[in-house]
Amino acid sequence: MKAERIYLGLSALIGISIYLALVFSVDTKETIKTEVATRGINVMIDPRLRPYYVEVAQRLNLENINPPRQQALSVIMGTLPEGVLGVAMGMFVDNVINVIISEAYWYKLSEPQRKALLWHELAHDIYNVEHGSVEIMSTSMASIDTNNVDQMVDELIKYIKNGR
Repeated sequence: MKAERIYLGLSALIGISIYLALVFSVDTKETIKTEVATRGINVMIDPRLRPYYVEVAQRLNLENINPPRQQALSVIMGTLPEGVLGVAMGMFVDNVINVIISEAYWYKLSEPQRKALLWHELAHDIYNVEHGSVEIMSTSMASIDTNNVDQMVDELIKYIKNGR
């Protein structure tokens, strides 16, 4: 009963977070695409983030790393507090992926930084990987070597495969 209340509370918090992110993001109606995937889950991925999400999903598939069964998937742009590039709202909620990326910072990032940011937030959200576990999970984008993102992704893949 207590676990059920916690789950319902977390679900409500996630729903409110998605709503607030949508309400406060710029050009929401034009940038958010809603789909219903063939697996029967609700999917909402901002088209600007889609190529980065697809790259992560394809690489995990190639590595035979299957994420837990999801009930909902949301990877969107939104307004976040000063200094916050992204948030994995679904971390430790294993049946929901809910990532919000700061629209204000997104356009200031290089392509390698964008790639690193999506890997970082999705690793938090899908596999509950914590800060400091591997280099790409650093808490500061400034400390990430943008010439080394592919090697950092390889390190993260090994970390996930080895069961953290």
